[in-house]
Amino acid sequence: MKKIILTIALVVLNFIFTENILYSSLFKQTVQVEQLKEEIRYWNFYYEATIKYIKEHEGFNKGYSYYCPAGYNTIGYGHVIKANEYFPGRITESQADALVRKDFNAALSLLEQNSELTGTKKLAMAHFIFAKGIGSYLRSGLKECVDSNQPIEEEILKWCYYTKPDGTKIKSDYAYNIRKWELDLYNQQ
Repeated sequence: MKKIILTIALVVLNFIFTENILYSSLFKQTVQVEQLKEEIRYWNFYYEATIKYIKEHEGFNKGYSYYCPAGYNTIGYGHVIKANEYFPGRITESQADALVRKDFNAALSLLEQNSELTGTKKLAMAHFIFAKGIGSYLRSGLKECVDSNQPIEEEILKWCYYTKPDGTKIKSDYAYNIRKWELDLYNQQ
């Protein structure tokens, strides 16, 4: 009789502990899924805000190509036309949106290859790369500050100018406002 009671007790205890472990595991997974969903919502919100900001400060120019202040042939929302690209006439806003996302995602990808940044810091530095190029970022004191987790304000504000094709540098309030936006986004976290 003792063996039967002991066996029943072990089965009941096993069931209770297994059930608690099961519920605990499911609860942890549910919390992790909810945290992941929140991180995705957060990322999507700031990603779309960054795309919107690019569109606002680059402008659309009715879909025709134009020369940006730095002298590059550009179309859409700041897409620099490469030698192997051809855009006859004009493009639609939808096509311009696809180009800006492709260009910005390329900047994100380049940043991911050269940094461990996440969240809004990642978006801010990807925007810098979108605007100034990966080479400028890699050679800059800004990257050194980012990599060493130091404040970036002094370094990023050094980039408040345009370089014309002839090499002339022009200080710009417009560029200053963009760098300040990147700085604010970077410090968002």
